[in-house]
Amino acid sequence: MAKPSSADFFILHDVAHFPLVHLNSERMKPGFAEQWCKEQERLLDARVPFVLLLQEGDDDHESIQDRNEVVLWFKKNRQSFRGVCRGIVGIEPDAIKRALLYARALVLGPVFGVTTTVAADGREAGTIARNLLANGSNEFQHREMD
Repeated sequence: MAKPSSADFFILHDVAHFPLVHLNSERMKPGFAEQWCKEQERLLDARVPFVLLLQEGDDDHESIQDRNEVVLWFKKNRQSFRGVCRGIVGIEPDAIKRALLYARALVLGPVFGVTTTVAADGREAGTIARNLLANGSNEFQHREMD
């Protein structure tokens, strides 16, 4: 499967294992939203299905301005995003934090318009992501936590 052009363009998103796109919150410093939006645009422009894998961490990177920019981007690009992104899978090893993230995914899933869930580790997230890609559906659904 073809990667989005100019993989070196990506600072926040790791496309080395495309169509699995990794986003580590530690890469996201305050003010990240402009670059995040540009990278999301590049992913959409490639028109190749992908799954976004989010390595969870603290939320210190997300200022109110960053959050607002990301929300506005999703409002503007929701249809395009759901046309290419097959799902968002958070990765959180701590069971309590994972349950809280799953609850948030239940709320945010309809906003993104794609399947949203949380996995315990990268291996589980990769399995979920490959299943989402194989399914080919961009219909919103939740995967029950184990």
